[in-house]
Amino acid sequence: MDAMYLLDPDRYQILFMTGKDDLDMVRERIEHSPVHTYLAPFFEDIAKAYAASDLVICRAGAGTLAELTAFGLPSILVPYPYAAGGHQEANSRVMVEAGAARMILNSELDGSKLAGLIDELAGNQNLLESVKQKSRSLARPHAARDIADMLLQTASHDG
Repeated sequence: MDAMYLLDPDRYQILFMTGKDDLDMVRERIEHSPVHTYLAPFFEDIAKAYAASDLVICRAGAGTLAELTAFGLPSILVPYPYAAGGHQEANSRVMVEAGAARMILNSELDGSKLAGLIDELAGNQNLLESVKQKSRSLARPHAARDIADMLLQTASHDG
């Protein structure tokens, strides 16, 4: 949240989803942010929030990353450090290695570093577009159908 105070308020606006448990605490911490911020515990229509976004800063659960790639959104990932088996960090590394995201480990997260990454990505339209394309290239929008087809093929060979 400290990054909000370091960003140019004429260049950015922020959609901030907190979860209901943290809503009041976040509201207090961003109360005087110069950057226009829309704060909500959840977005009822995440597709609209993604459509309005140029860059997403988030944890790195598999579902979230699938959504980001489906929308072709560049991201700054902050893997949850207590995720079982470090899977969020592993998820993040796949995205970073593909050029689809940047990562900041939770232990290294500070406002200055986050604001710097935001400015690096958002301030360079060519870089932002490249990261968007790389994110989109990781999408597997028909994964469920493909898995079902493989299962049906396997079942038909076993019979």
